[in-house]
Amino acid sequence: MGLAFSGGGIRSASLCSGVLRRILQKDVPDRVKNMYLSCVSGGGYTASAYLDWKLQKVVLRNDDGTWHKKFFENMRNHSGHMCNWQNVMSGLWDSVCLLIMVLIVVVIMPSIIWFPYAFPLAYAVDFLFGDILRAQSICEGRTAYNASMLANMTRPGILKALRRVCQPPIERVLLFVIPLIIWLIFFCISRFVTRFCFATRVSKLNGTFRFVSSVGGLLFFMTVLPWFINDFISRTRVWVQVLIMFVTPVFWFFFPIIRNYASLFLVIYLYAFVVSYRVYKEDKLGIAYSDNGFNIALYASAVLLWIIPITGAFHQGIVHAYNR
Repeated sequence: MGLAFSGGGIRSASLCSGVLRRILQKDVPDRVKNMYLSCVSGGGYTASAYLDWKLQKVVLRNDDGTWHKKFFENMRNHSGHMCNWQNVMSGLWDSVCLLIMVLIVVVIMPSIIWFPYAFPLAYAVDFLFGDILRAQSICEGRTAYNASMLANMTRPGILKALRRVCQPPIERVLLFVIPLIIWLIFFCISRFVTRFCFATRVSKLNGTFRFVSSVGGLLFFMTVLPWFINDFISRTRVWVQVLIMFVTPVFWFFFPIIRNYASLFLVIYLYAFVVSYRVYKEDKLGIAYSDNGFNIALYASAVLLWIIPITGAFHQGIVHAYNR
């Protein structure tokens, strides 16, 4: 005979607990000597509690009859989809804990885990492509325009400047276009191999295709976004720049379909700010740039990289707790 508890989070645990309660009332487990137990996800809560009861009753012979009531009443009181609103204070507390958990999962932990890589990456991008990104666009009449010059112009002067056909440095154009092409080509190849190609030799190369695609995408975003941030976003108010980061938890909470990409967007956004901070050596997010400050952050990143395995395990635990 088999007893199976299916998955489905707290709803599955509640349903399975009701079935188990009826089974125990009828003494079904005692009538069957050999019974197989199978569980998954939320059903595992009920299954593990059932095994704990079996341990108390069969092995330790310490079943005083109160286990059923404690377990099932606790399950009933906390079987809400998100929070327990049978008690108002309990519901408020659960809501606060849920919001804090969202901030930890989406904002705090990804920043701690991924932020140490930002400063070494910014140093590498500045060393390899800094001069190309800082080069000014040459417009008609051999006049060089950048965002700071446009900020000092009058509105008619800005419109006149924008009407002119500006030619960005060819090196910067190639820096933006080539990684984009590499990223798209190898991404499409990887997707095609994953879906339609089953040959062993080609499948082994799929990892290489994904790696090249990731490198191309990283190079594209870490050059285009810092340039875009410096020339456009940095000219806005600081609260607007910060607001973009706080939009991420909102999308994470209300749009589960993009939940896996919300944290990635936040990480890329922060990386681009750090790279722009280093390449253009200008204030970002209200923080003044200095070589000494950047070097201190670079050394601190080296220290934080050693504790990433610990923080990563904690992050996974928080995600698991939120999903439950």
